[in-house]
Amino acid sequence: MTNTKRDRVPVLIAGVLCLDFVNSLYWRATETPIEWFNEYPDLISWSQSLKILSVAEARKLLLNAQNNAAKASLITKQAIQLREAIYQIFFAIIQERLPAKADFRILNSMLGKSISQLQIAPSATGFSWQWQGVESHLDSVLWPIARSAADLLTSRDWPRVGQCPGDGCGWLFLDKSRNHTRRWCAMEHCGHKTNAILHYHRKQRELAKR
Repeated sequence: MTNTKRDRVPVLIAGVLCLDFVNSLYWRATETPIEWFNEYPDLISWSQSLKILSVAEARKLLLNAQNNAAKASLITKQAIQLREAIYQIFFAIIQERLPAKADFRILNSMLGKSISQLQIAPSATGFSWQWQGVESHLDSVLWPIARSAADLLTSRDWPRVGQCPGDGCGWLFLDKSRNHTRRWCAMEHCGHKTNAILHYHRKQRELAKR
């Protein structure tokens, strides 16, 4: 994926931040997936789209990244590493397997960094958790994601995580449907396409019988 993706809006179908982060790898289940995070500004652009960062925070982080190119490159690699660890954890759960300890170590490492930057502060509605030092830490964009994954794993919703069976898709989502019947990432992305293919093959079988 070229840098023009910074002008695009991420497709948010997962229903929870950490899974939308996992879905930043497009066409995961193909031999040629499309990577959203090729460099640090891509990570910032994605985070802004999800309201993780304010405009001011994003500008300061980008300036910081320009002055610390090697560190910014490392954080981009860590973002992908964190994303894949979260994916593997939930994929194992979907497959009814025990997630690997190595994936939990990656998640817990970032979670530890994020927790150390949390503080209680006044808000418009009372008091809330807020991150401190966001502009001065290049990995601050990953803190809310680690927290989101931890919150999902410790909630009652973790068994509701599903994976889209669409051809080549592989995106994850949180099934919030009343009867837990959600199957696709989104009908407009995979559902209609797959149904159209099934309809075509069904018609071909009917014609072959005549």
